Amino acid sequence: MSDPTETAAIPTQEAKASPYHTSIDISDEALELFHTWTGFNTHADQNSNTKFQMRDFHIDLGMAVLGYAVLCNWKVRMRKFEFKGMNNILYELRGFDSPQDVPLYRQNCSEEMARFLHSRLIHSLDFLRNCSRFAGVPHVHIICTQNFYVINAIWRPYQVKLWMFSVDEVQPGIMSNQ
Repeated sequence: MSDPTETAAIPTQEAKASPYHTSIDISDEALELFHTWTGFNTHADQNSNTKFQMRDFHIDLGMAVLGYAVLCNWKVRMRKFEFKGMNNILYELRGFDSPQDVPLYRQNCSEEMARFLHSRLIHSLDFLRNCSRFAGVPHVHIICTQNFYVINAIWRPYQVKLWMFSVDEVQPGIMSNQ
């Protein structure tokens, strides 16, 4: 007879990594600023090659690094080049400035909670990927509606990203750890 406390292994479908990559020329020091800001170490990413200054990032991670550069107002240059009969794009990132302030507006939630959610959002890879896509610094609205927090990042009209999650997902213990 099996132990009732034992959990059965649930088969999971393994997600396949995208075959697309982003070539980014960024110094070690600048990349360390990205690591510090996001808490994500690009060197640990199995789908990226970060050994040399011209790094070959997995597409999503590369766009987050590019978004971080945009948020920091670094100099970003894009060059097209042909390699093995294919057109490629190389992004050159130059700068050491800190990220710009991202304005915060809140509605129906405490200032402490709004600041906590705002901080978690703007340090996330998903937010930074959108900064690379839309370019520039958005303003963020945090609204509590019934049992959900709705977070809008608005760059310009028609350039909006929405995140929504249950109030129950934000645990009181999380705030004391931050």
